Amino acid sequence: MAIFTEEKQDTPLCAPCQLGVNLVKDYISKPDAELLKMLLSGCEALPEQLQAPCKMAVTLVGGQMIAYIRSHLTESPREICARFRLCARQEVAVVVKTNGPLCTPCTMAISLVKDYLTKPDDEILRLLLNGCDQLPEQFQAPCKMGVTLAGKSLLDFLRGNLREEPRVICARFGACSNDVEEKNPVRCVLKCLGSGWSVEKVLALVAKCKKDKACYIREIGEDRAACVVGCF
Repeated sequence: MAIFTEEKQDTPLCAPCQLGVNLVKDYISKPDAELLKMLLSGCEALPEQLQAPCKMAVTLVGGQMIAYIRSHLTESPREICARFRLCARQEVAVVVKTNGPLCTPCTMAISLVKDYLTKPDDEILRLLLNGCDQLPEQFQAPCKMGVTLAGKSLLDFLRGNLREEPRVICARFGACSNDVEEKNPVRCVLKCLGSGWSVEKVLALVAKCKKDKACYIREIGEDRAACVVGCF
């Protein structure tokens, strides 16, 4: 059930919704209640006039959206948000991989942050939020929500992947187009196994076999095991 009418143009919550979907995908193994709490905290990073509509959307359809994401992990954030009437629907024929407006600011921020990784997270996050204020007004709120929701995860990832190109890191967090297949093990395994597998079954399989190819061969056969092992 959608609470918004069909939109021919993006709603003000389109960009925040896509950031929220990316966040849910990254933490898909967490309970729904924890995911909803994270999304509600993200609403508080938006301008005051958008906070109430954002919280209302999370309260009314957040659970449905999380359930949908769990069974459609390979669907893009924009497609998911369009299903819930927060973004405008686009014809498949014209959908292309293009960088979003936050791609360039994100790559610049990653390049700068690499020099400050010895500082406390809170200090770095304040620098990033200050950087959001330098963007055009329409991009400030999505930028701040992105920093609030995913900033600490981004810093943790950056510290463990210092050799990754800034654009690759920004693509992982949804700010740039994903020209290279994202290295998300759960989504990758889902693609290997096909539509008959749920996220819960995949998580159970990965928990049992981890990176043991012999275990995967016993559980799912040699051909699919080779694909699954390549996801790690």
